[in-house]
Amino acid sequence: MEKKTIYIIFTVVELVLAVLLWILHYGSFRAGGKMEFFFVSGVFGGYIFVTIGMLLMVILSEEEEGITMLYFVICGAVVYIVAALFTFMTYTDSDIKNRLFQDGDKLLVKTILAAVQAAIFIIDAVYRIMNR
Repeated sequence: MEKKTIYIIFTVVELVLAVLLWILHYGSFRAGGKMEFFFVSGVFGGYIFVTIGMLLMVILSEEEEGITMLYFVICGAVVYIVAALFTFMTYTDSDIKNRLFQDGDKLLVKTILAAVQAAIFIIDAVYRIMNR
């Protein structure tokens, strides 16, 4: 498979997960504090636009992507790891976990999906570094 095709696949998967996380966050946005809420909302909403930009960069560029794409991928991994940690900290709050409705389950799914998104960004970064 061509490198560009693999980059497109990685970026589309990252975009789909970013949209799923944003939809899930819209249905269950809770946080332990204002900073956590602001950060998690910014990551889940903002990285949709970043991944759209990354996808356009991969599709429209004829030459090999440079350090800019690697920067976005590594930053994505870091912010999704932090967002997963903030969401998990909110989930472990006993008040939310013991509620009758399913906010606790949504938070746990959101934590797992954010960790999966970070893992995909890390795999993408390793692939990009190995194929330079």
